[in-house]
Order: sequence, then structure tokens, then C-alpha cells
Amino acid sequence: MRASGTAYLDRRVVFAADVQDDRLIVAGPFRYVRNPLYLGNLFLALGVAALAPPAGFAIIMLGNLMLVAALAREETIHMHRRYGAAFDAFRSAVPSFVRRRTPAQGWSRPRSCPHGARHCSVKRFA
Repeated sequence: MRASGTAYLDRRVVFAADVQDDRLIVAGPFRYVRNPLYLGNLFLALGVAALAPPAGFAIIMLGNLMLVAALAREETIHMHRRYGAAFDAFRSAVPSFVRRRTPAQGWSRPRSCPHGARHCSVKRFA
């Protein structure tokens, strides 16, 4: 999941030092789950934790769960402030961590996008 989300985004977005919020991405893996990168981090932590003794497993997983939950919560607050109703529609259509079986429908791409059309899908409202 992390590889899918990272591959879909440009490396300048994934590895940027600052928050990249110039567009609301609702295409590719983001049509199935809102936080594919954070979900992927949990799977990576699970792989590392599986090599640890039971106490280490618990510490690694609990620490990662707490970190990812805090990051997702802060991101949700930020995105709601930045995008308002568009993000609320996205949030209601796409779960945070539990993958949808089918992609969220009703999203369309704007005509121009500085980063390529696949990175700039937004919900259209009447």
C-alpha cells in the first residue's frame, strides 16, 4: 500500500520537507483509502515487529499505531481547514485506513494541473 501511494505521488511530494497541500488528491490509491502511506507504514512496522520478541512487538506496534493515528488526525484537521466541503465529501466517501473494495466514484479531473492530471483530481459540486 505504501509503495502504491508513493509511486502514485511525485517524489517531490513524498520526500518534501514541508507539507504539500496545494491540491487535494482523490485519484489512484487515494480513491480506496485516504491514508495509503500511513497504512503502508503500519505494514512495514508489522514486518519489523515480527522479528522482535513479544514485548518488542507490542512496543513497536503500539508506538507506530499511536504515531500514525496522531498524524492522520492532524492531517484531517489541516485538510478540512484547507479544502472544507471538498475534503468533507472525500472523507465521507473514502475510509481512513480500511481499504474500500471499489474505488470511490464521482471524482473528476480538472482541465489543467501543474503536476499532471493524475495528481489533481477533485470532486465537482453542483
